[in-house]
Amino acid sequence: EVYFDNVEAVITNRYDGADADGDDDEDLFDFAELQRCFNGDGAGELDWNCSVFDEDEDIDIDLVDFNYFQSRLTGP
Repeated sequence: EVYFDNVEAVITNRYDGADADGDDDEDLFDFAELQRCFNGDGAGELDWNCSVFDEDEDIDIDLVDFNYFQSRLTGP
């Protein structure tokens, strides 16, 4: 969901954690998407769908974000 607040887009994400497909778990489908999005420390640009994995909100998908995902991985 996106709305505009003082001329900036505000994105609200209905998913909790790193659940890219919205099925209420972090599984191998989400891991496959995380691999596609992984761009390393300081990359500075994300595809729209990759923002769900950016746990520390530093505009990259790196080992910090992977470690967060790994701790939430629930299974196949």
